[in-house]
Amino acid sequence: MSHRAPRCPHCSEPIERTELVVFDSGALYHQQCYVQTGGAYELVSDFLHRHSQSPFCHTCLSKTLKIEYEDARKAVTALRMDRQFVVLLGGQCAGCRQPRVTIQACGM
Repeated sequence: MSHRAPRCPHCSEPIERTELVVFDSGALYHQQCYVQTGGAYELVSDFLHRHSQSPFCHTCLSKTLKIEYEDARKAVTALRMDRQFVVLLGGQCAGCRQPRVTIQACGM
């Protein structure tokens, strides 16, 4: 019995077992394809909620989530308008431990 890899709805390429993926609306996406379709907001939001007591800078979000810095920056800019998140000026980033502009989910 052969196993057929699922295909990403964005690029139509197979999704291999070792790849980072996102499951959204009943479909699996390559993580990078999901970001390209505007999904960086959801990736960053979900990550910050899972680490709600930890602030992160744009650089660490980019590296941790394996997304482009610009995509992380855009997502954070949008999240700043959401009352579930708080921006800290000069807060210590949980990733790099440097004083940076960071964002974190509010404890709810």
